[in-house]
Amino acid sequence: MSGAVEARCNRFAYALLNYSAIADDIERLNGVDTDTRQIANYVESIYPPLLDGQSILDRAVDPVLADAIVADCPPLNDLADRVDARDRRAIWISDGDPPSEERFPRSNSAKKLWAGKPDGWGMFTSDAGQSDLGMWHIYGLTRSEFYSPPFRGWELTPASAVRVLDITNAEQWCKAVSQFSRRVEGKPDSFEFDWNQASQTYDAVNLSLRAVAAIDCVELNFHGMTVAASFWSVQTTVWLHWVFTSCEERRVQV
Repeated sequence: MSGAVEARCNRFAYALLNYSAIADDIERLNGVDTDTRQIANYVESIYPPLLDGQSILDRAVDPVLADAIVADCPPLNDLADRVDARDRRAIWISDGDPPSEERFPRSNSAKKLWAGKPDGWGMFTSDAGQSDLGMWHIYGLTRSEFYSPPFRGWELTPASAVRVLDITNAEQWCKAVSQFSRRVEGKPDSFEFDWNQASQTYDAVNLSLRAVAAIDCVELNFHGMTVAASFWSVQTTVWLHWVFTSCEERRVQV
């Protein structure tokens, strides 16, 4: 099964051909560059209409097949290549004070997860473009019912020796879960990524756009192991430790 991943790719391809309808709903993006517009298209096509994350869309998905479907979507790969080419300028989006080492939310003893992500600790960033503050910035602009612009973007410069686990597709995500695994509470046959365990080896985990497109909202079957669904929406780096040497506010036109 991989219907949800294929449907996501089809929605994105359709959105590119019918951008004028989406543009009417995203007036803030008038006049911005192609990358930003296409990211807005992607954000609008992640989930089926009237459904906005946190719902499992498919089960028992073969990660190799999910990756093949994503690889067979030329417009998505074109956008993913451009997002991958960004120079890893990590942007943390907020509507308040800048992040700092003192305020960095550290690992909690309860080891709770929310939507497959660390709950209440760590920091989430995405990589900036020339006219946007990264995919989380565009996500917030297109979800004004949940988020309230204007946003403040903080560019974080990591130290040179940062240990980053890069996840570029669904198969790599499954291998990472098998290496750093914990059983899902109440579901003994299902496994999820153990962020506390991973934090002993890595400073950050980066999920590429291709990986997110292949794994978001789906349960995966990796050699008989059920990998729990996780919910990302966009390219994301999860910082598990404060490893930054500087923090500067960055402004763009949207």
